[in-house]
Amino acid sequence: MAIETQYYSFQGIVTLGTAGSNALEEYEVGNCPALSVDLQVETIEHTESWSGQRMTDLRLIKAKKASIKMTLESLSLDNLALGLYGQTLTRAAGTVTAESLGTVVAGMVYPLANPVGVSSVVVKDGADATVPATKYELDATFGAVKVLDTTGTTMPWKVDYAYGSAKNVGMFLVNPPARRLRLRGVNTAQSNAPVLVELHKVQFDPIKNLALIQDDLGKLEFEGSVLADPTKATDPMLGMFGRVVMAG
Repeated sequence: MAIETQYYSFQGIVTLGTAGSNALEEYEVGNCPALSVDLQVETIEHTESWSGQRMTDLRLIKAKKASIKMTLESLSLDNLALGLYGQTLTRAAGTVTAESLGTVVAGMVYPLANPVGVSSVVVKDGADATVPATKYELDATFGAVKVLDTTGTTMPWKVDYAYGSAKNVGMFLVNPPARRLRLRGVNTAQSNAPVLVELHKVQFDPIKNLALIQDDLGKLEFEGSVLADPTKATDPMLGMFGRVVMAG
């Protein structure tokens, strides 16, 4: 008798949306080299006391739960905000007049309040005299002034400058909403047969590690829980946790 084996090895595009929302839009998370779901049950086992062998005669399911792990290689603002429990804000370009650096010391670096895209910089001292450019070093990319020499200047130093637009993600600003996750994938072990995986309600923990300096490509490692969505309870085609859809 021939045994039919359905081997599988998935790849595909992962998208995230807001769980339970009437809005259907989702965003693509970028390259996702690893995605897995672990299903678990908590049980209570009963041992009989009449046979003299103390055998287990009942196994009662106390709870059903699922967890998720996801690895992302795209440092998009949406992915970063998800991992940092952050909020994405956009800062418009603008100008600043007389931003104080305080009492400066030669050899020290002083960051400006508005980093990224700094231009039209004029440094003045406490007497409102322009500080020669030979006395400081400007990092226009990240908005910082390194003081080289303070001889002949009065404290505090002040800076007039323009800055460019920028996007900012702050850490631990919000509790992110539950997400809807979809994998639009193919089974590479079955001639790229299409497969759809839907998880209706996923709650991610913040990322445990954000590697800042490393030799390899960075990865965002997510872990979290797949939660039951009671709005799906009456439809067995959806399932309360999620579903896997393949061609019939």
